[in-house]
Amino acid sequence: MSLLLLSIYGENVGLIKYLLENHIALNNSNCFGETPLIKAIRSNKYTEEQKFYIVKRLLEKGSNVNSIDNSGRSPLVYAIDHKYTSIVKLLIKNGANIYIKSKDGKSLLENVINSG
Repeated sequence: MSLLLLSIYGENVGLIKYLLENHIALNNSNCFGETPLIKAIRSNKYTEEQKFYIVKRLLEKGSNVNSIDNSGRSPLVYAIDHKYTSIVKLLIKNGANIYIKSKDGKSLLENVINSG
């Protein structure tokens, strides 16, 4: 697991900022295929505002907006599931693929409908 992922798990915003400033690898994944971008969105340790900041910085530094985890889900799908409207808009603005399908073949629209 990368140091950036560990800092996201550990709720260490200061270390996250430091690592991003010093060009740490952004797209390494954990055993679940979660990149730092996916983990930041899924983490329950941050407010939506903190997540927005982290996601924005990750994207500015070149994080893959269309990364897919082992469940076949993208950052955009997770942001929609959690109803993080500001993050959804940010991801789309930064090139998130709205046509991507999950491993179970569900489209983004189906995920939106199912998430209520």
